[in-house]
Amino acid sequence: MTNTNLYIKTSQPSLYKNRTTYADYEVTIFAESVVPVDKKTSAIDLKVACKMVRDSITVPFSVIPSDNLCTIPIRFSISPVFINKPDYAVIRLYVDNSCGTTYNIDYGTPIGKITFSEKFNIIIS
Repeated sequence: MTNTNLYIKTSQPSLYKNRTTYADYEVTIFAESVVPVDKKTSAIDLKVACKMVRDSITVPFSVIPSDNLCTIPIRFSISPVFINKPDYAVIRLYVDNSCGTTYNIDYGTPIGKITFSEKFNIIIS
């Protein structure tokens, strides 16, 4: 049986939960602090580092927008974002702000989802 794990390094472990019994195809990633997005395309660092490992081999995964982004004036500039790194990759997203002024994404707001083609466990470190 294939065993796939997503390893997450985070400064806010209370936002995430280990998941080893009920695997799923995605996990939500959150703003770990207030994230200001100015009126143009911005790169935002989510302060989360991840790697996906299947049977001891690092495999690529993707990040897609969270459903709640429909309710705020922020959109992904590039979607989906594909991560294919041999070690932990810091999740950096490029977003567009459509409101014309700086918009703050609040702490704990769901921003994106890490997805994979098969169910995976989550290990928080």
